Amino acid sequence: ESEDLTFKNIGTMKILVDLSYVDKDNPTGVSVFALRLLHAIQKLVKDIDFVFLANKTSCEYIKGKFPNSRACGGLDLPKGSNPVNFIRKAYNEDKIEKLISEETVDLFFIPFLSIWTGIPKRVRTIAVIHDVQPFKINTGLKNAVYKYLYGHILDGIYQVIAISEFSKGDLNRLFPSSKGKTHVIYNSVVCGEKLEVASKLFEVPFVLNVNAMVDYKNQLTIIKAFSLIKDRIPHNLLFKARKTNYWADTLVPFIKKMLLEDRVFLIDEKYDEAQLNWLYSKADLFVNVSTMEGFGFTPIEAAMNETEVLTSKVTALEETTLGKLNYIDDPFDAEELAEKILRLLSKTRDENKLKSIACTFKDMYSSERQAKSYVEIFKKVKNENCN
Repeated sequence: ESEDLTFKNIGTMKILVDLSYVDKDNPTGVSVFALRLLHAIQKLVKDIDFVFLANKTSCEYIKGKFPNSRACGGLDLPKGSNPVNFIRKAYNEDKIEKLISEETVDLFFIPFLSIWTGIPKRVRTIAVIHDVQPFKINTGLKNAVYKYLYGHILDGIYQVIAISEFSKGDLNRLFPSSKGKTHVIYNSVVCGEKLEVASKLFEVPFVLNVNAMVDYKNQLTIIKAFSLIKDRIPHNLLFKARKTNYWADTLVPFIKKMLLEDRVFLIDEKYDEAQLNWLYSKADLFVNVSTMEGFGFTPIEAAMNETEVLTSKVTALEETTLGKLNYIDDPFDAEELAEKILRLLSKTRDENKLKSIACTFKDMYSSERQAKSYVEIFKKVKNENCN
């Protein structure tokens, strides 16, 4: 807990914030994270003046989100692995250096660090590392080059923020230079209003999974487990995700092979937060056995909506769910998963326990708590810069 909960005497700070990856037409998890965090900080503290770096297409969008702050456009964000991107990165770094000089900023804050992020030399930089999954999944020369370049970028950053102790450990093992300057601040998780969604799918009780539809999220094991108990429960199995090649090429053939077409469904319509909250609350059980999570939003979101949750102990999941949910040890053990699903669906719902867990998570992962932690880091780095 912060020693200064009011933050009335932190002194005026001007912080340049990299929002160059925010795309108004394609909101991603990291852009939602950044915008939510910055709004929470502005609500908490009046003495921080933000200047935002924006790409050419989203400058006006960011100005609309933060009408009391400046958004400086003109960055040409590199995408893909085209060698020309190194020229673009150098161009962006030059613009950032000039902007820092013109605005006399105290700090540079990067809510999402990528291989193409420009790192200035004029001020100290604080960057958030959400995970190092690409360096664990990918192989070959390209990955080796990117890993080397990412390590070089990390060398130029003064303070690194990891989103869990598990992510910090991953980062420190892959990039030893990050040791000693990595601090953990958990993400905030929001649970607000609910908005009912009309669909015949919801007329039948269901088990739910919400996650990206990729192989390491391990939806195949959930379907295997479901197939073992399908004749013993009335539930359907619903996945809320965007349709991907993994769904079409791996999961659909298995669903057909197991004759589950009338029991397993993908919801690929776009839901807002209120609709998603309603979906969580409607499920009899939420299941997540992902094998690669730096934080793990969806089990926490489901629990905040007072839904029974079954997840695994691997990666960050047991840490960030505080050991308060239901777990399996091996995320690939379909038989153990089936048995746990059956047991949880058969038992009487404990309303008091679910409410208690929801309250604990809402306090632990509140936007205000997260904002306080970041302001403490900003204050600490600014003071060290002045000494």
